[in-house]
Amino acid sequence: MTDIPCLLDNGTKDFLRHIADKIRPESTIVEIGSFLGGSICHLATKIDKNIQTNIFCIDTWTFDNISDGHLTLCTPKEEKSYRTQFLENVAKYNIYLTAIQMDSILAAQHFNDKSVDFLFVDGNHTYPHTKEELLAWLPKMKENSVILGHDFSSSPDIQKAVHDVLNDNVGFTENKDSYIYTIGKGL
Repeated sequence: MTDIPCLLDNGTKDFLRHIADKIRPESTIVEIGSFLGGSICHLATKIDKNIQTNIFCIDTWTFDNISDGHLTLCTPKEEKSYRTQFLENVAKYNIYLTAIQMDSILAAQHFNDKSVDFLFVDGNHTYPHTKEELLAWLPKMKENSVILGHDFSSSPDIQKAVHDVLNDNVGFTENKDSYIYTIGKGL
């Protein structure tokens, strides 16, 4: 476990540990909504150190609509940008990744179709953005891959977008805090 603050429930953390065990050499991992780096560090520190992966973290790091829960994770006196704090946090754990400061829907255009093994979605939680995000990233997923999306139980907008795009073909973590969408055989 890392000391980087994050708002993941135990069920989501358990699923990330499960995913870490399934990661193969040269897997491509994409996280949308990286904030301070807690979730990606939780995942990356669980992956076997002998396995080379391609990790991409996509975030605007502007947080004009940041939740109260996330605000409690930040030190109010901190004058560093969220992106700087993110980069410092991942550096503490020697995690090699590519940080992309961009809207996730636009970022999807920079990835080849069928190139992503695991996608963790925890960005903008509005219905239109979540729906467009899923539609933009679905073609990017490999034949056997997994999408994990956070905050399902607490966001009616995410619930509606997931239902509209993925239908009812999803599983859930404990307390339905995160949805799991398996493509093909998964990982």
